[in-house]
Amino acid sequence: MLARALIVVVCTLALINIALLASARSLRLDARPVDIQTRDVLRARVSTLERSSRVPQVAFVGDSLVFAQHLEATHGARWDEHTVAAQYARLSRRSGRGAHVVNLGINGVLFRELDCVVAEVLARRPSLLFINVSPRPFAGDFAGAGDATPSERGLCPAAARPLDRLISPLRDEAFERVPMLRYRDLAHLTLLTAPPRLAAVTATRRALGLAGGVVGPEPSAPGTDTWDDAASEEDAAVLREMAWRVRAARRYDSIEVSAAHPQAAFLRALFARLASATATRSVVFYLEEDMTRLSEQVDVPHFERQRDAFIAMLEGLARPSRVTFRAVRREEIGPHYHDQVHLEVEGYLRLASLLHQSAAGAPR
Repeated sequence: MLARALIVVVCTLALINIALLASARSLRLDARPVDIQTRDVLRARVSTLERSSRVPQVAFVGDSLVFAQHLEATHGARWDEHTVAAQYARLSRRSGRGAHVVNLGINGVLFRELDCVVAEVLARRPSLLFINVSPRPFAGDFAGAGDATPSERGLCPAAARPLDRLISPLRDEAFERVPMLRYRDLAHLTLLTAPPRLAAVTATRRALGLAGGVVGPEPSAPGTDTWDDAASEEDAAVLREMAWRVRAARRYDSIEVSAAHPQAAFLRALFARLASATATRSVVFYLEEDMTRLSEQVDVPHFERQRDAFIAMLEGLARPSRVTFRAVRREEIGPHYHDQVHLEVEGYLRLASLLHQSAAGAPR
């Protein structure tokens, strides 16, 4: 009886894995970027880089510039086809070489988390790794983010306990060999936009909010009151824009690039890790911000001094290593900025072309 039950369980799991693999291919789970917020999702995304493939494996790591979900507002569900990673993949195909390119952009990533992500990627031994960095982690609100505790998102591994040292090798092997484990979180994010528990909580809150009615003034019949829905929405949009400008200006004005800043140590560790990875060529790039929209709020001369100090720091870190550093100037992108840090489709195409050229000259 027990043997029969075990056979049923094994066969059921095998069928689930087959169905999940078929669903993963139809949903393009391997190709579509997702909002990485947990270590399990990070590992699932990184595992799409094949260790023993004849096709060059390329990874893009960085913040929201690389992730580029802002393109969804203009390009809908196919926004991921216009990111810098997707544009680079097309350029590679046109050049006759081709490549499997993975977008590992993470919204709001700091240098410590970036180093942890890079460690996961380098373990897959890709042919080429692009890393996007910016001076924003040197802002005042991140000055205390330099302790050694795991980040709130858990992208960095926690300190291993004795039992973990025994279990981890088995868990890692199972993760490699059982597709269900790799695709579980990617399926959750694709179908539910969040892991099941969080999706359920969000849906419940939304339902309660609707059940409780709308908080705030109720619109009156036309001509009977001064309340105007359209005008109120317009006012709210203006207020949101003003608040965003104030927050962004405060952050840029608080940037102080210094070797003593807590984030600088993680940046040095990142370059050291890249320099030691002999199987992977690395290109670190920084896209210069376009401060046109914030020129009245930001102390532009101060920011430009910090930007130049950041570029000098990166050049100093890259010089003694095998790492290629590329500072992409605003003039090279032209008028194709979406805001001060993100790009429109044409801007991503230009950025991908510049990086394609940089990769050609990267040390092998």
